[in-house]
Amino acid sequence: MKNLRFAIVAALVGTLLGSGWAQQGSKHLLDTNELKKAVPAEYFYRGQKAPTQVRNSAGFQLADGKMTLAALVDASGYSTAIQL
Repeated sequence: MKNLRFAIVAALVGTLLGSGWAQQGSKHLLDTNELKKAVPAEYFYRGQKAPTQVRNSAGFQLADGKMTLAALVDASGYSTAIQL
């Protein structure tokens, strides 16, 4: 009797997990063309702006359309006397 209940619960959980994974849309890493559209030319931080470079950026998009972006800012040419 316990084995039958366990088998039914396991089958139910497996079915629910399988259907949940099947309904997920495509989540993916952004390619170069998508990054060019999504990454801003400059990031604003503590009252200053710093340019970004697409080659130093990455991002991914979730199934619901939300994006996460990361980019290194180009800090070359800035004075070392500037304190953040």
